[in-house]
Amino acid sequence: MERPIMSDSVMRMINAMSSPENRRGDVIKLIETYTPDVARDLGLTSMSFDVDIPLTPGARGSGMKTSGVMFDNGGEKAAEYIARFETVNGGHIEVKATSAVEDPEQRRAFETLSALIFALCGKINSVTDLDTLSVTDGLTNAMNMSGLRRKLVPLIESGQLKEHVSLFLNIKNFKYINQKIGMPNGDKILKEFVKRFKKLFGEREGYIARLGADNFVVAIKSEQVSELSELMKSFRVTITGKEGDAEIKVYFRCGLYYMTEDSTFDEMMNCCSCAYAYARSGKADFVEYEPYMMEDEHRTKKVLVTFPEAIQAREFRVYYQPKVRSSDNKLVGAEALCRWISDGRVIPPMQFIPVLERFGNINRLDLYVVDTVARDMREWLDKGIEPVRVSLNISRRDLSVPDLAGKIDDIVNSYDIPHELIEIELTETYTTDELPMMLKLINELKDLGYKISIDDFGSGYSTLTMLKTIHADIIKLDRAFIKDMKDSSTEDGIILRNVVHMVNELDIEVIAEGVEKAEQVSFLSGIGCDVIQGYYYDKPLPREEFDLRLSDREWYSKR
Repeated sequence: MERPIMSDSVMRMINAMSSPENRRGDVIKLIETYTPDVARDLGLTSMSFDVDIPLTPGARGSGMKTSGVMFDNGGEKAAEYIARFETVNGGHIEVKATSAVEDPEQRRAFETLSALIFALCGKINSVTDLDTLSVTDGLTNAMNMSGLRRKLVPLIESGQLKEHVSLFLNIKNFKYINQKIGMPNGDKILKEFVKRFKKLFGEREGYIARLGADNFVVAIKSEQVSELSELMKSFRVTITGKEGDAEIKVYFRCGLYYMTEDSTFDEMMNCCSCAYAYARSGKADFVEYEPYMMEDEHRTKKVLVTFPEAIQAREFRVYYQPKVRSSDNKLVGAEALCRWISDGRVIPPMQFIPVLERFGNINRLDLYVVDTVARDMREWLDKGIEPVRVSLNISRRDLSVPDLAGKIDDIVNSYDIPHELIEIELTETYTTDELPMMLKLINELKDLGYKISIDDFGSGYSTLTMLKTIHADIIKLDRAFIKDMKDSSTEDGIILRNVVHMVNELDIEVIAEGVEKAEQVSFLSGIGCDVIQGYYYDKPLPREEFDLRLSDREWYSKR
């Protein structure tokens, strides 16, 4: 007897199971709903199933493992049909049926139907895995950005998260951790953090997404912040290295944003990441969002967007602050300072220098200043004006730039400037990791004939060690020493007098910056610091005004 395998009931089942909205959890319900009609059309007396499909590696949720009866009309069970299909990940789908008679056509129709069910289940399973993978971080099994958006937007719009707090989290020095313990152990830290977060808050109490690298965004109830804080403060992971197992302490920094009933998902992300940016800049490890931070963030983005065009248009101008020898009031040097003039407005250095340092653009600006100073010196020399030695600041962030000394030297040589006229100024405040790079740069520059000065001398905690380690030509006293300095009887005065004496004995030049008062000049001269930089003599001058000082070295004496 011919069986109608493509009957109306089969077509309804195919249409229902082919819906792109179906997911793994819908399969059993679909089978139970549509197969009874199909079984009746085929003349079967019963149908049952056994499903065991493991979860695809990397996917979230759970696999399928269930069995049951889809249809049983109580009729005779003289014949039994079985169809079993294996999956590539070790699972199976098995369908059984009975019939009142043994019928080859009925058996073929049953086998075709079973294959169709298997194919449709496979499609649903694959769609589920693809959908899961599209919203899941493959390493940690946390949500990714797409998953977080899909999960939280409906909750936010329905007002369910108005008493929650979102946090942008980052593991401090994770790049360094990866280098020290290896990426597999670094991955273990990331996975362990997600695991402990889920264990602490559960799937419905807290939401966690990995945005890439060691960056996470979480959303929890406001009253649970202390619990998360405790988790981060006490977070330790046992890792395996060449010398066996070791426990390491992991530190975090984060930005917090307390949500309201008016918050949106994008606002949540922008605000917590904005607060994190403040934490990353060194303000604190835990920073709560304030509206002014967003204004600063907009300024930061504007700097980054406009910087390339501004430097191309030479909107950055070099100003020169004179260095004057107090014994005869003669100009003996200058420091090159950068100013950004855009649309006739001067943008303060503190509004763009930290931004360029933070995002890795500062080297381009520093080399631009080297080029501008060398160009100015070439013009002075060509006009018969004798230049003074000019100091140029090099950021700590430049220390990792390959062949920085060579780049500086190429610029200076392109203008045929005597190397002794260029002074490279570095800050004393460096980290232990930066010291080898700093020493390498200093030695390379000194070998090329450039003078080296150390800025902010006395602001660090390793001043004496630094004097011994770094063979600088010039020391610039930290202005904190100079502020409110009147005589040598104070504690600061005693320290400063002995520091200057020690530096002079080492045959190193010493310069005082930030000098604004006559009594400060008198005190500094009396203890052996004769070169002064500060508003007492002059503010930073645009090129045109500084040209006048160069042309008349007696200008300060006449004044």
